[in-house]
Amino acid sequence: MKLLPTFSTRSAPTLTAPEPVHEVSQGRFERAVDRAYREMVEERPRSDVLRNLCQGIADSHGLPLVALLRRHDGGALEIEATSRETLLWAELTRLPERCDGTIVGNGPGSRALQTRETVAVNVDEPGFSPWREAAMRDGIVRVCARPLEFEEPGWVLMLCASRLSPAWACDEDDALLVAAACARVIAASRLLARRTLLATALSGAGNAAFIADIEGRITWCNASFCDLTGYSREDVIGRNPRFLSSGRHGVRHYRGLWNTIRSGEIWRGETVDRDRSGAAFTANQTISPFGTEGRVTHYLAVYDDVSRKKAEEVRRELCSTRDALTGLMHRAALEHCLSERLSRRQPVSIGVIAARRLAAIEGLGGDAFETFQSEIQSRLLETLGAERAARMSAGEYLVDLPEDAENADRLVETLMHDLREPYPLIGEISGIDLRIGRARSPADGDTVEALLLAADRSLGAEPMAPARRYMEMQAD
Repeated sequence: MKLLPTFSTRSAPTLTAPEPVHEVSQGRFERAVDRAYREMVEERPRSDVLRNLCQGIADSHGLPLVALLRRHDGGALEIEATSRETLLWAELTRLPERCDGTIVGNGPGSRALQTRETVAVNVDEPGFSPWREAAMRDGIVRVCARPLEFEEPGWVLMLCASRLSPAWACDEDDALLVAAACARVIAASRLLARRTLLATALSGAGNAAFIADIEGRITWCNASFCDLTGYSREDVIGRNPRFLSSGRHGVRHYRGLWNTIRSGEIWRGETVDRDRSGAAFTANQTISPFGTEGRVTHYLAVYDDVSRKKAEEVRRELCSTRDALTGLMHRAALEHCLSERLSRRQPVSIGVIAARRLAAIEGLGGDAFETFQSEIQSRLLETLGAERAARMSAGEYLVDLPEDAENADRLVETLMHDLREPYPLIGEISGIDLRIGRARSPADGDTVEALLLAADRSLGAEPMAPARRYMEMQAD
């Protein structure tokens, strides 16, 4: 950087110090910035980081005072960090600059914020009169202020030079360079503080949570996750979530999950997993993809344990048997009946009816979707009766089919014909994929869970690659 003999055309003091080896000063300055980043990683308080940064700038530039100021509510420019506590520092603390046009509103800091440019003044200029005496007693003859340009407005770097300071240490080019470095350090400290706050919140959250990389390996979990699952952090870090699998979810569940999160969208759903003791628990799970530069690199999974709530729902469903809203059996009640027959080694045949590609109906707006679901339920009641069908979820129904294969085939044919008839307010259901998956004992399993998974497989045909990967991740 060029050596300037004076700072301005009006009565600027001449700097008499010999020219320093600028490369050495530059190296000291870069080490001061590196130290600031290192201290941030070490989680030092931001006040300490900025104070040490100001000290490093002052030492590398031969300046008696370097300060970082920030405009607060009311317009006062308050000192956030300083290289040392001098008389000028004390006076600026007692009588801070203000952005209000008063006698303390024409200093270099307020003018720099107003013009968004570097402002350099001699201490004998009128605009610096409120702080002149303190500056002169500190041996300061020149003050240069530069606004910091980053997402948080109102920050100003102030460089104060004495007659012994090198001329380049307080010129516009150097102020721009130093201000840019300070802005990066402060912005990085804000980002790190937000991330630390988020990590602290997740770590202490009442909801269980873990983070997995793009391959599904868990890289972090909180204490609530350990409490919920019974596993320690050492047990889970580096593992896939497959060790939690209960085996109750089929291909379509994971295909929908993967289609959602791999497209960058948030997936929400109910999952049934097992803890370390083998006990099942039910959770409302939210999986959020995140990463950098628009690329998904990790997934955050948050659990809301609803096991007690689900147990109470099952208890109520078993007591009431039928859903007053739909007229069908409660799912828990129908599954209980099927389990009772399986326990007596009676043959059981089930079907899972699934209506897919429902976006066309949802796009009609109004009550079209509710009307569609209500009409399906009415047709199930008419064809099967109230004791042989239950609603599983939106657009999905469990049906109890005849044990005899021939009668079951005939019923399914009738049922699907009825379900594909035109619907009120909707008409023909072209575009909607309405199908049934079937399973029977003992060929497809001897528990209700096994039969449901077999029916799910017959619905899903060949799973998509992401679904297969997630199934492998979740398989026991």
